[in-house]
Amino acid sequence: MKDFWLELSDPQKQEIRTGINQLDSGQRISLEDFLIKTEQKTDSSYQTPENQCKT
Repeated sequence: MKDFWLELSDPQKQEIRTGINQLDSGQRISLEDFLIKTEQKTDSSYQTPENQCKT
C-alpha cells in the first residue's frame, strides 16, 4: 500500500500540518460551521460569469 503523504504537494502537506497544529492548540470550529464554510468554498469555486446568480 502506498503512503498517501508521498502523493501530496508541499502546500497540501503544509495545510495539513497547520490544521494539526491548530487542533493541538485547541482551535476548533463546530461541524456545522465547517460544513457551511466548505459548502461556500465549493459553491464559489464553480461559479463562472454564466452561472452566477444575479440579484
